[in-house]
Amino acid sequence: MSTTPISILCGVDDIIDEWVSFSQPEGKRPYYHHKKNYQRWAARGPQELDGLRLTQAIYQRIATNWDPSSIRKSKENWRWRPCLKVSAHNKSAEVPLERAVVGLKLAEWTNHVPTASGLCGSNPGKHRCVDLVRRTGDLHYEFIELKVGANNPLYAAMEILQYGMLYLFTRTHLAELCYNPNTLPELLQAIVVHLRVLAPTNYYKYYLWWFEDVLNKGISKYAARHNIGVSMSFRFDRFPDWFQLQSPPVVLAKALQGIAPAFTP
Repeated sequence: MSTTPISILCGVDDIIDEWVSFSQPEGKRPYYHHKKNYQRWAARGPQELDGLRLTQAIYQRIATNWDPSSIRKSKENWRWRPCLKVSAHNKSAEVPLERAVVGLKLAEWTNHVPTASGLCGSNPGKHRCVDLVRRTGDLHYEFIELKVGANNPLYAAMEILQYGMLYLFTRTHLAELCYNPNTLPELLQAIVVHLRVLAPTNYYKYYLWWFEDVLNKGISKYAARHNIGVSMSFRFDRFPDWFQLQSPPVVLAKALQGIAPAFTP
């Protein structure tokens, strides 16, 4: 007898580990979470990886995990509403910076956007949130995985990639997910979605432009295949070098305007 997976992303970690193909990894799975495994992998330099194969495998796993009979539709998924009260259980070092960004009350920024609440029942997925979202134009958005020092760039890239695939899945199954086409949330009407990792410059120890290119090509091609009216891209971004995490609001506002690509091939 089949059972509903405990998470819509159940099994995705194994897909990523297999795709990256670590050499003699340390620790327990998922291997890509571990900084030492990342450092050894990144130090090898450019590698032959198929970004399209990865994005397709993640999406297909989401589709396999999804059981329409288990849906507990959440009105919170893909909302546009700043959240200053992130759960007290979330001890992430990024939370204070996330709160500071939305505390500026800039119309183009929101945060803590749920992506998967209720897709596998009432509870699983409720903590799967995009850290920050920036509106860059009419129905143009950046979905941002914010990092200060935790984890590693590979982990961060895989996090935002999974949210991107959840977004494509939602857009592809709007009717089955009981969305009214006349009252879609703003974010579910996007025509351009840029997936971003945003961190201080020193977060990027290795020159990962090649990996950025692998993911960007894979994501762009896979989004186009869905033919649902939205294009996607991927990039590593950085704050200006002069930015300090504890800077006052006026300095933070200036730093947000100075966000730039982390790598130039």
